[in-house]
Formats: sequence, structure tokens, C-alpha cells
Amino acid sequence: MDNLCKATTKDGKPCTAPAQAGKDYCFMHDPDNAEKAREARIRGNKNANRRNALKKAGLENIGLPKDNYKLSTLKDVKRLLADTTNAYIQGAITVEQAKCIAYLSSTMTSNIKDADLESALKSLEERLEKTGYVNINRISA
Repeated sequence: MDNLCKATTKDGKPCTAPAQAGKDYCFMHDPDNAEKAREARIRGNKNANRRNALKKAGLENIGLPKDNYKLSTLKDVKRLLADTTNAYIQGAITVEQAKCIAYLSSTMTSNIKDADLESALKSLEERLEKTGYVNINRISA
């Protein structure tokens, strides 16, 4: 390709990306796009780090039943934890995978409990309003 970026990479080699139409640089090396390119690099690094962490932990195929785990109720989370425990005992997943699932399950449990509490509070407020307590000062998160 004749119209390659004129920049050099960090290791001193010429950039092999095509230059943008009518410009001497690719998107990532164009001085006019410096901020956007920086943001794109940050997003790319975050996504790569997530992918690498999942790959390192072996979570792309974790040996759990192929059910779709919804995790919208505490019962769902308990089922996932039971399946995870069984998969670990059977040697289908590693301790790192089990720990990761346990951590995420703990986070989901907190979120579900918060949502349940919010729902109960809203129901209680509605009942109080019906009985004449209309000046309820609600503290929202």
C-alpha cells in the first residue's frame, strides 16, 4: 500500500497502518486526533486486560452446565454457587475459576438484596401514604 502512515512506533519501526484519506497519518498517530486516540488506547487496554484475565483464569469454558444463569434472585445465585462447588469438587474448574465465580456471586447477592430492600421500602411508603402519612422524607441513593 502506497499511502502508509508516516509515523514511527515506540520501538522505532515505521507504522504499517494506512494513512487517513488526505492525511499523512493513521488515526492513532494523527496529531488532530490525539485525545480520541488516547481514549481509544485506554478502552483497548481495558478490554484486552479483561480478555486476558478471563483467558488466564480459563473462564472461556468453565465446565459448568450450559444453562443460562440469569442471577436475578438469591435462589439463582445459590444455584450457581452449588453448581460451581460441584464443578470444583469434580475437577471441572480450577480454584481460581471458583473464586472468581464466588466473588461475582457475592456482588450479585448484595445487588439483589439492595433491590429487594428498595422494593420493600417503596411498598411500605405507598402503604403509609394510603393511611395518611403523606410527608415521608425519602432518602434516595
